[in-house]
Amino acid sequence: MQNFIIREFNIEKDDLSIGAVSLVDDPAIEKDFQLFSKQNKWSFKTEEFKIFSSDKQIISGPVLLPNKFIFRYFPGGAPGYVYFTKKTVLELMKKFNVNFSDLKLRIDHDTDLRQSQYKVISSSYRNGQWEMSIKILDDRLWNKIKSEKKWKGFSIELELN
Repeated sequence: MQNFIIREFNIEKDDLSIGAVSLVDDPAIEKDFQLFSKQNKWSFKTEEFKIFSSDKQIISGPVLLPNKFIFRYFPGGAPGYVYFTKKTVLELMKKFNVNFSDLKLRIDHDTDLRQSQYKVISSSYRNGQWEMSIKILDDRLWNKIKSEKKWKGFSIELELN
């Protein structure tokens, strides 16, 4: 029988910060987005990533959920799970919000988008989760996000200092 590692990431103990946020097809928090047309009323269900407003080119959804077990392989190949407490989610969001104008937004963790292509318009803590809204400023990128429906959620890149 194989043993699994379970590790809590702790902002104080691990000196965590956010290196980048990516749009990905399979977010580790397992929450996908939904498409909404401009006729739909604003309604934000907890734990959804969605294209919030087609006419305003905004995507919105959870970045990090508390106590959500996320599968990872640890050094040496050992399988296990990591998770973040509500306190750590809140502290990471606060740390991010100090400099969110410096956000690196990526596609699939490997393609950096130019800062002229997007703008973070909100980053907040609600019901224990960190939520973010990003306005896509580049029409070609927006049409790609909307039409391909390939990217389904946010994924963070942690830096352990």
